[in-house]
Formats: sequence, C-alpha cells, structure tokens
Amino acid sequence: MEFHFISVEKLEEPATLDTVLAFPPGYLRAFRYNLACELAPEYGVEPSPQVRRIAMYSKRDLKRINNPEDVMAMPAAMIINRPRFNIYTGNF
Repeated sequence: MEFHFISVEKLEEPATLDTVLAFPPGYLRAFRYNLACELAPEYGVEPSPQVRRIAMYSKRDLKRINNPEDVMAMPAAMIINRPRFNIYTGNF
C-alpha cells in the first residue's frame, strides 16, 4: 500500500516523529484500516472481513473525493443524440 501527498504549501522544516500532522476527515480511518490489512500477515493473522471492507471503502472514498476528473462529467448520450446548430442557415 502506498499513499502520496501533494501539498501546495512548502514544509518549513522536515517532519519528525514528534511532528503533528492534520489530515482532512476520512484520512485517519483509511490509514488505520489499510495499515491493519498490510501488517496483519507479519503478525501471522488474517484481517477480518469487516476490517478489509472498511479498508476498501475508506480508500475508495478518499479516491472519489480527490479525483479531479469527476468535476465536469456529462453522459455521452446527451452529446451524441443532440442536433447541431448550423450557423450558416440559422437552424438545427
């Protein structure tokens, strides 16, 4: 599992273990449950289906929130079946 953070603000000094980081809602839940799924095999246990489901949904929710492609979406059927205006004749 890998997370990438892109910030418009420059970090003034490198982060240490004592650095307090503030994340938007939903991030800590995604970190916690996805980390549990990632580390479970190292401890010889299998994560429960509920933990896996929460990990999957929380990660999906973060992807949905941060996906810039969903800003301007239009169903293709609206574009394809629409008549085009002819600027030379003044009609469709």
